[in-house]
Amino acid sequence: MTCGVTNHSRPDALLKFNGVTVIIEGKKAGGWNELLKQCRERLESSECDICVMVEYVKVESDSMNLTQEDIASALKHGRFNAGVRTAADTLEKWGLIAPNMQEKYENVDFQTLAWTIYQGYTELASHDILGPVIDKIDEAVMQFAKELEGEADVEHLKSVLELTENKERPEDED
Repeated sequence: MTCGVTNHSRPDALLKFNGVTVIIEGKKAGGWNELLKQCRERLESSECDICVMVEYVKVESDSMNLTQEDIASALKHGRFNAGVRTAADTLEKWGLIAPNMQEKYENVDFQTLAWTIYQGYTELASHDILGPVIDKIDEAVMQFAKELEGEADVEHLKSVLELTENKERPEDED
């Protein structure tokens, strides 16, 4: 299952956490630039709210016939480069800048990798993403209205917007 319509391949891992969609993308050592590109594309296409980048620096196993347990153990004892991007990073298209998290956490263990994912969630939750966007839209609408001032057919606009006069206004309740 993916969120949004896209031509991307399926993510390596897709999680839902408190209503937030998290995609985790992983690449072998040397794939960091590709991870950055993938996460940017996934966020811009609204496939996820948080995209986690994991570069496998050192993930080893002694077994030649890997089981799920062997893979889990190798990951728990592995070393990674990790980074997180959130939907807040895409505010640039609205002319807004949100502070980014640290670009890359290098050579971290599994616990730090898990912490990095959680930090992405708290970073996203700490931003008022909609407020600045609503302000920009409001600003554009007000500018448009100002430019129309004196030129618009008010009766036509009332009809199109289905506006009617309110003869009786309810008293404001305190």
